[in-house]
Amino acid sequence: MSQSKIGRKTFAFRQRLEFNIIISQKDSRLKALDNIFP
Repeated sequence: MSQSKIGRKTFAFRQRLEFNIIISQKDSRLKALDNIFP
């Protein structure tokens, strides 16, 4: 496996991880709103 291929894979993985974190933060914020406005 070439170095650039590995770098691309880890980059994509990190981006997906950050995206999931952002989504989960939005999710918990929406849940908090549900608790405020039942």
